[in-house]
Amino acid sequence: MPDWGAYLYGHPEAAIYHAPRWGCILRDACGGNPFFLTARRGGEVVGVLLLVGQNILLFGSRLTSTPYFDAAGILIDAPEAAAVLARELREAEGYAVLELRQLAPAAEAAATRTDKVTLCLEIPHGSEAMWEQFVAEGVEVPDVRPDSGKYLMMVEYLKKLTLPAARTLGP
Repeated sequence: MPDWGAYLYGHPEAAIYHAPRWGCILRDACGGNPFFLTARRGGEVVGVLLLVGQNILLFGSRLTSTPYFDAAGILIDAPEAAAVLARELREAEGYAVLELRQLAPAAEAAATRTDKVTLCLEIPHGSEAMWEQFVAEGVEVPDVRPDSGKYLMMVEYLKKLTLPAARTLGP
């Protein structure tokens, strides 16, 4: 797995789904074949692209930038370089389709999807500010803060749902 941490941390368009660990997660959970493309200039990372190869009965063989997520495409200083790398990889590996999923238009070598929507919400700093924003906007949110009784009830309920052994062992 490549070390993209410093590059991703410093890139203003990086999202959590650009992290290379998603390639490993999708390999282990869904059987995808991750490819980690790294562009370097003088040994320094100047671009990254995580692609996952899939062979899907209904859709055929495809390379997708982080499937199941909508905003994890190319992060690079020279987008045409990543498009060339991705196209060469697709041809070398025998994948029929290359799909880059990102918020801004991608390189012309990739299919562009227009049937997906990504919602971006600015999150206030701190939990109290978030609660105040919900109340100000008229959103009805049950009080499940850690200091409320409902929070403890919810935690116990979730434990029972997710930990079957807890139901049989008891106190």
